[in-house]
Amino acid sequence: MNKAPSQKRIGQFLKQHRVKAGLTQSDVAQRLGYTSPQFISNIERGLCSAPVKHLKDFAKMYHLDSEELIGLLLSEHETLLREALNLNSKAPHLMTSDSVETPQRFSS
Repeated sequence: MNKAPSQKRIGQFLKQHRVKAGLTQSDVAQRLGYTSPQFISNIERGLCSAPVKHLKDFAKMYHLDSEELIGLLLSEHETLLREALNLNSKAPHLMTSDSVETPQRFSS
């Protein structure tokens, strides 16, 4: 499963919103507690994923709608999973744990 295209799209989204918020990579790195902006650059270039623990921070700094960010992340992960499973079409809805049947145990 190739994560790079997905990470790159998420990174581009974050970069676009960082620039729109008037922040530099150094500003963001500093606010997240990193000593170098290289980590933010790596995220924006799709070389690594944004840490889940910092998603709230990104949303706040970049003035993002959290639901939009969640939607993008879910969409990208769904695309990766579909590619890995060789599924070409989108399902009408995401399956939830409520829609999965629990296997029955047979008694002897």
